[in-house]
Amino acid sequence: MSDFQREARYYVIKIKDLSEDQDIALCDLLSGARIPCTDCVVVESDWPNYEHTWNTVEKVVASGSFVDPYKQLEQAQARVAELRNLCERLQHCAQGFYVDQGDYGHMDAIMMDYHGIMRASGNSQPFIKRKQAEALEHYGEALGMWLKDLPGSPCASFVEGVTSAAEQVDRQAQRLRDEAEKAGGEQ
Repeated sequence: MSDFQREARYYVIKIKDLSEDQDIALCDLLSGARIPCTDCVVVESDWPNYEHTWNTVEKVVASGSFVDPYKQLEQAQARVAELRNLCERLQHCAQGFYVDQGDYGHMDAIMMDYHGIMRASGNSQPFIKRKQAEALEHYGEALGMWLKDLPGSPCASFVEGVTSAAEQVDRQAQRLRDEAEKAGGEQ
């Protein structure tokens, strides 16, 4: 843990709490004493993000860096969109699927694309890993529903292949959840 201590470092006066005379007197005092003004953001203690702001400042002091949660969310949303697109492609492939090598090859190409996306997104942030796990779980569910809805009777090796892919997806999702938990990610 860091040695972070909250301290009073600034005088902050809410302008609307001053009368016009007080405002003029304060401005005259500050300019006459040549006290520079600092550009900053103030979060009052009765605001819901007050404690969160303090926690953010403490983390920046402790680590010397800042991880923008909005950027993390944006990355996670982009990742989910990629996986949704992949699921849609897989569903599209399934609609016209007949057990022949050509269609299986197309499905195999989609799976390779999926694995490429997973390798490229090796972000260690717990939030992203949880979102990846959620997307994978949806993908695994889609594989199971897709297999149930296939017309006719697909060959046993195909069913085994899809079942194996679904199991791999489940294992990958669990691995991501474990990594997120290990990295200290909040639920």
